[in-house]
Amino acid sequence: MAGLKVESYLQLRYTNDAAMGDYGSLRRAKAMITWDPGARLRIYGQLLYKSGNRATNDGRLWVQELWVRYRLGSGFLSLGQLKPPFGMERFTSDAALDTIDRSQPTDHLIPNGGLPRSFARDIGILWEG
Repeated sequence: MAGLKVESYLQLRYTNDAAMGDYGSLRRAKAMITWDPGARLRIYGQLLYKSGNRATNDGRLWVQELWVRYRLGSGFLSLGQLKPPFGMERFTSDAALDTIDRSQPTDHLIPNGGLPRSFARDIGILWEG
């Protein structure tokens, strides 16, 4: 299928905690699919799985992002579940981070950012231009 790109990565973590003991975990496993079926249209999906982190959102497959973006004139109209445009840190790929966590203030300043199930994503329509 022309214009289709599939990517993935894993982040593993080892925790040495005197109170909780030592343990290893799958910090995150992500799969990203990008499809450009035409010059003006892009469809994107991102799946996330994590396990062994002793978190309430472990052990499930999550749809972290799923959106359609259409170019209209000098801008873009996006519809779906996507990253809210709040600070450049939000747009840095997890794979490009030197540390495994983002800053807590950034996540908590956006709607639903502090909720463990939301993974700091919004559902809606976004105009960029």
